[in-house]
Amino acid sequence: MGPRRVGKTVMIHHAIQTLLSKGVKPTAIGYCSVDNPVYNGLSLDKLIDYFGQCDGISFKSEPTYIFLDEIQYLRQWEVHLKSAVDTYPKIKFVASGSAAAALRMKSVE
Repeated sequence: MGPRRVGKTVMIHHAIQTLLSKGVKPTAIGYCSVDNPVYNGLSLDKLIDYFGQCDGISFKSEPTYIFLDEIQYLRQWEVHLKSAVDTYPKIKFVASGSAAAALRMKSVE
């Protein structure tokens, strides 16, 4: 987390490029910029479900990486992210956010 315009999204894109260069299948990598109005009204569970449907990934058997940029736009993101981490042990979640104060208050979970 951090202030706006310091390179968090660029770091996510670099991480994705590194995964690809190490041979991770593109279908095992998901990226969502949650500040897009198309996505910020959805639940985290629904985003994960859509990702699985699009790429045909079996989250129970295949290592998967999901990047959630600007996660603070998801309602109750802290509760849902913890639940997703517990539910999907094969998924590695990376989340970024710009509203540092809001993230700090919610990150107790």
